[in-house]
This record gives sequence, C-alpha cells and structure tokens, in this order.
Amino acid sequence: MFDCEEFVTVWNRWRDPVSGKDEFFRHVIPVKCKWRQARTGKGTVVIVPFSMRYRPYKEWTGMEREDRERFFTFQDGDLMAAGVRATEVTGVSPCTLPQVKVLYHPRSIVVREVLDSTKGRFGGHYRITGA
Repeated sequence: MFDCEEFVTVWNRWRDPVSGKDEFFRHVIPVKCKWRQARTGKGTVVIVPFSMRYRPYKEWTGMEREDRERFFTFQDGDLMAAGVRATEVTGVSPCTLPQVKVLYHPRSIVVREVLDSTKGRFGGHYRITGA
C-alpha cells in the first residue's frame, strides 16, 4: 500500500536508571519500510508497517534487557538508517550516535516525531519524521 521496499535499522536509546548512562539497542525492523523526503523538503519521513515486534516506548523501557533486545520502539532521539546496518552505537568514538549518523548520511535520521497510525484507515503503520 505504501510502496515499502527497504529494510531500516533503528538504534533505540535506553538510559540505565542505576548508572545514568545511555545504552543503545540495534534492531533491523522486520518489515520493509518506505523512506522518503518530507513534502516540506525539510527532513525525512519513514513509513513503518505494523510489526508484532514493536512496543510503545513506555512499555519497552520497562522490559527486561533480553526483551529490549527482541523488541523495538520509536522515540525522539533514536537513530534510524536505511538498509541493514551492523554498526553498534557504543557511545565511544568512533561509534557515538553522531558519528554513526554521519557514517550513513544522507540516509540516516535522528527521530523527531512518531505518529502511531496503526488504527488508521490507510493500513496500520507508524510515521516517523526526523532529520
């Protein structure tokens, strides 16, 4: 329905409540997505069809580590890149979030907005915008 034709990788950021440090969980989204320029010409829109492995952010942050490794979410500040990517975001150079974003530029974004349209009439999907 949306001409979804490519896989997308997302790096979900999770802040450890004990150490206060950010940790990143890399996921290749298990459904093909649509990656396109925003109509305004500013930023990118990623259409992600419904997936059983998606969890809302609040639920995902409350999961045990092994579940956070199995399921993905979308939140402001996450990194996304078109394609299947193996690079891990470690927070240490050369694998900081900004460095990994540059590595996959121009087909990478930092998530700025997440719209849940899974109950919409045009097919269940998530609309992610970022730059």
